[in-house]
Amino acid sequence: MRNIFMEKSKAGVNLLVRDLSRLWRAGAVHISTSQWLGQGVAIVQRIILARILGAANIGHIAVVRSSLALLQLPAGAGIFTPITKLVAENSMDNEAQINVFATGFWFAICTSSVVALITLIILRTTSLIADEIARDLLSVIVLFLPLIILSEIISSFLAGQQRMRLIAKVRISLSLAGFVSIVFLSYLWGLRGWLVNHVGWVMLGFCIYLAYVGIKIPLRWNPQVLSRMIRIGVFAFLGQSVGTILLEFDTLCISGIMRDAEATGIYNTAAMASQQLMALVGGILYTVFPYVAKNHNEIRKLSQSYKELSLKLLLFSCGLGMCAWFVSPWFFPLFGYKFVASTAPFRILIVGFFCQGQAVIANTYLDALGRTDIHFAVGLLAAICNIILNILFIPKWGVMGAAWATVISLFFSMLLREAALHYFIFYKGAIQ
Repeated sequence: MRNIFMEKSKAGVNLLVRDLSRLWRAGAVHISTSQWLGQGVAIVQRIILARILGAANIGHIAVVRSSLALLQLPAGAGIFTPITKLVAENSMDNEAQINVFATGFWFAICTSSVVALITLIILRTTSLIADEIARDLLSVIVLFLPLIILSEIISSFLAGQQRMRLIAKVRISLSLAGFVSIVFLSYLWGLRGWLVNHVGWVMLGFCIYLAYVGIKIPLRWNPQVLSRMIRIGVFAFLGQSVGTILLEFDTLCISGIMRDAEATGIYNTAAMASQQLMALVGGILYTVFPYVAKNHNEIRKLSQSYKELSLKLLLFSCGLGMCAWFVSPWFFPLFGYKFVASTAPFRILIVGFFCQGQAVIANTYLDALGRTDIHFAVGLLAAICNIILNILFIPKWGVMGAAWATVISLFFSMLLREAALHYFIFYKGAIQ
C-alpha cells in the first residue's frame, strides 16, 4: 500500500515538473510573472494613491480607466488578435510577418487618430461622462491614444513570434519604474501628478517597444493582408467590445446612476483586486494562443489539450479564489478605512473569477482558430445581460447589485462559450 502511494506521489510530482517545464519553455511563466507583478504593483500603487488622494479621487481615476478601456476597442479596431494569429501562422516566413506588422501598424494609426479626435470633440461639447473631473483628465489622455494602440500592436506582433520573455521584461520594467514615479508625482501634485505620470509612461512605453521590435517598418500596407485582418478583426473588435462592456460597464454604471465618486472608487477597487486573480491564468493563455493558431488543422489534438488545460486551470482557480476570499478582510483596510466596504463585493466577484477563467480559455481557442464571429455573438448576449442587470440591480442594491450583475453575466457567458466551442469547433470542425 505504501509503495503504491509513493509511486502515485512520484508520478504526480513528475507531472507537475513536466508541466512547469513546458510553461517555462513556452514563456508562460515569464508572461504570468509579468502580469502578476504588474497587477500586484497596480494594487500596491492603488493602496498608496488611496491614502494620498482619497476615495473620491480614486473614483475619478476609475472612471477614466474604464472609459479608456472602452475607447481602445474602436481605436484598435480588433486587429490585435489577427496580428498575433497571422504572425504565428507565418512563423517560418519573415517577410510575411513584416507585411502583417506594417499593415497593422499603419492601419492602427488611422483608426486610433480618428477615434481620438471624435472622442475629444464629444468630451468638450457634451456631458456624456457625468464626472466632470474625470472628463477633464480623459480629454488630455485621449490625445495619446494612438501611442497606446501602437504599443499593443507591437506587443501582439512579438506574441505571434512567441517572444514572451521580451514582452515580460518590458512589462515588468515599465510597472516597477512607473510605480515609483506615480507615487512621487501624486504626492507632490495630486491628480495632476497622476495625469503627468500616465502620459509620460505612455510615451516612454511606446518608445521602448518600438526599440525592441528590431525591424524597419515599411511605409506601406498589404491590401491582401489588410483584407484578411479586417475580416477576422471585425468580429474580434466586436467580441472584445462586448467583453470589455461586461467587465467595465459596472464601474461606469455606478458612477452614472449613484453619482457617488467614493462608491465608484470602493467598487472599482474590489473589481481591480478580482481581476488580479486573472493575471496568472491570462499569462498561461497568452502563450496558448500562438500554439493553437499553429495547430489549427489538428482539431483532435486541440480538443485534448483544451480538456487538460481547462481542468488544471479550474483546480488552480479554485485554490487561488479560496485563499483570496479568506485574506480579503485584512487586505482592503490597507487602502484606508472606507475601503473595508470593498470586501463584500470582492467576495461576490470571486465567483465571477471562476467563470471568467473558463470563458477566457474558450475565447482563446475561438480567436486563434479564426472564429471571432462566435466570440462576438456569445459576448453580445452576455453584455446585453450585464447591461440590463446593472440597470436593474444598482438602484436597489448599489455596489452589491453591480457585483451580482457581473457574476451572473460571467456565468451566462461561460456556459454559452463552452457550448459554442464544443459544437462548432470540436464537433463540426468549423474553423477559418
